[in-house]
Amino acid sequence: MNKNTLLCILGILCIPLTLRSQFWGPVASTYRASVDKYYVCNKYGKDVVSIDKNNNKSTFITGLVSPNNILFASLPIGEGFIILDSTDVVAYDTGGTYFGTFTVTGAKKLQDAVFDDLNGVLYISDVDRGMIYKTVFGPPPFYIPSTSVFATVYRRPSAMILQKSKNRILFVEDTIGSNLMALNLSTAGTSKIVSLNLDGCIGLAEDGQGNLYISSQGAKGIYQLNKYYNNSPRKLLAEPKPGDLLVNVAKDQWVYTCIQCGTVFIPPLHAFGPVVELELCPESMFTAYKNIYIKNIGTFDAGNNFIMELSNASGSFASPRFLGSFTDTIIPDSINGKLPANLPYGNGYRYRWRSTKPAITGSFERFTILSPPQISVSASDTIQACLGANVKLGIGNSVTGLNYFWSPASAVDSQGKSEVQHTVNSAMWISLLATDSMTCSSSDSVWIQSVTNPDIGSFADSLSICEGDTAILGTPDNNGLSYFWSPGNLLNDSTLAEPTYSGNTSQNFQLKVVANGGCFSTTSQFVVVNPNPTFTLLYSNINLCVGDTGDNFVYHALTNFECTWTGPALNQVISGTTRKFSDQDVGKSMVTLLNRDNGCFSKKEITVKTFPDFPLKITLRNDTLFASDSFVIFQWYYNNLLDSSNNPWFPVTASGKYSLCAFSKYGCGSCTQDTIINLPVKNIQNIHKNDCVIFPDPAIHSFEIRCGNLISGWILTDIQGKVIQSGNGNTVEVSELKPGIYVLKPFHGQAIQWIKTDK
Repeated sequence: MNKNTLLCILGILCIPLTLRSQFWGPVASTYRASVDKYYVCNKYGKDVVSIDKNNNKSTFITGLVSPNNILFASLPIGEGFIILDSTDVVAYDTGGTYFGTFTVTGAKKLQDAVFDDLNGVLYISDVDRGMIYKTVFGPPPFYIPSTSVFATVYRRPSAMILQKSKNRILFVEDTIGSNLMALNLSTAGTSKIVSLNLDGCIGLAEDGQGNLYISSQGAKGIYQLNKYYNNSPRKLLAEPKPGDLLVNVAKDQWVYTCIQCGTVFIPPLHAFGPVVELELCPESMFTAYKNIYIKNIGTFDAGNNFIMELSNASGSFASPRFLGSFTDTIIPDSINGKLPANLPYGNGYRYRWRSTKPAITGSFERFTILSPPQISVSASDTIQACLGANVKLGIGNSVTGLNYFWSPASAVDSQGKSEVQHTVNSAMWISLLATDSMTCSSSDSVWIQSVTNPDIGSFADSLSICEGDTAILGTPDNNGLSYFWSPGNLLNDSTLAEPTYSGNTSQNFQLKVVANGGCFSTTSQFVVVNPNPTFTLLYSNINLCVGDTGDNFVYHALTNFECTWTGPALNQVISGTTRKFSDQDVGKSMVTLLNRDNGCFSKKEITVKTFPDFPLKITLRNDTLFASDSFVIFQWYYNNLLDSSNNPWFPVTASGKYSLCAFSKYGCGSCTQDTIINLPVKNIQNIHKNDCVIFPDPAIHSFEIRCGNLISGWILTDIQGKVIQSGNGNTVEVSELKPGIYVLKPFHGQAIQWIKTDK
């Protein structure tokens, strides 16, 4: 099918597009049946162009001034063409030879003309003057025309059609809000048929059923009014600047022009039929589309049926097969159909549409019946398999480019593949639907018969033990089944129904139980090995002196725990993280820390020993204190201050309180009471006394100054006034003075005591 043929079938354009450029402002057309030619009047080209049945175009008439319309008619002077050229009426014979011109007096713009061949009268509309003229031809041999005003319309009459049976002319108005008007040929009276509500109407035509077609430059389109004139004008198509219209009832065609785009369109009135080739699968439902250029209302009679038919495999419609139908008076956009079953595959078929009222056979197109894809789910209709077994389906499906749909989708491991895997979990049907790129499909199915797997028995999913314990897995043997535990190297025997595990790490074990025939069941059991709690002791060994006690403490990180102590001297268990030991606990004791969350515990041993105490006393010999024997550590105190020496002796250099704490090599020891030693005074002088005394007197190292008037507070300074000591009360304790003179006085007052020391 060439491009131009396709356009004709579509009802879009039935002249080659290559001729479009030869039209320049086409405004109107006429038809001469005897030569089967259309004649188009070019306003801007100032000529007339003919189009034959093969769409060949040639210039027919030239030399016009401003042609607005053309009419072919059998006039009293003979057949010929009437051209409305501005304000003149120009006549040409059938060969395009100029015949003559007559001018309409007072005319402004002659728009359209119709010829009443019954009465030999020519009617002409003047759009700018608002009149319709009547031209009568005189007697032979000259047939001199005589023109007069037949009717004054005022509202710009433009395009006209003659309705002989009703003795009237219908015309439209080239103005805002145009009406469809009627002109009575007997009375010359006008009447409004219907308001069109269209602006700038310049074209009017009537088909064989009485429907009207109106071109509107204001509304930029071509509209249809049904034969009853009772519908709002229906827009058939959009045109920026359409010209006049022509309906050729004999050829079932209509012609309209586009002045602005320089194009002439000649679509058939009853344009229908398929426009695309179809390739379908057997028994397919389908929709055959017709891309309608326009939808003519009422061009088909009531009760009309559009029927879609299929030829035989060789393309013959001698005995067509019915595919579908559509009842309407409007050309349908599509017809739904169904391809019959059991037709041979092939590409020699044709399909077509035809109407019944009127009986018109439309065009046809190629129709190919496709072969469905060949597929298989399984070599057999039934598959027996154990529960949990993996079964491969679709083996051998080698056709590429197919879409595979398995059902149910959840029963296979993947969707869209030719070969899949099914894990058997119950008896079921599994189906496969395969479609190719043309949506041809084939289906197949298989029955999966499941074989029950052995009963493993019931046992816990997990076991919990502590480090060092042994777990017993599984359940007692059931009907002589074979057991296989994995990993088996961690068990005492991996083929037992109840093996044991003694590891110190958590482990998951898989169990496969096989019955006679090979069907098997699987499960798993997880052994959780909980760690025993960890803790540290303050002391693992406790050494006590006779009569002493000692605390021990457990350090740990548990939040839910129980700590217990046992020992040789205990009559009951002691709870708590702290335990006091005495010399009654000599021997081995035990502490246990229990994790209440998992029941795991840890123990530690404690050894308790005791050692004797030795008597301690000190002896003063020649200004030196000596400790008794059996001690190795010495802590001397002078006036309750610890001295740094660690000797069994301690020199006495000043009066004061002396004591000693000593320890044996076992850590046992004791302390003496304070021993007060007073040494003679050496070189401490009271330079001046004012109600104050020194105690003791004489003093050697430290002493007290007792006065009766120091309650408010006192200070002791050196001779330069530097404060050495300060305090409250009537007693001043003095020690460790460097050689020099010191002054004692109240916070507020004069010095009351002077002291001199050189030691």
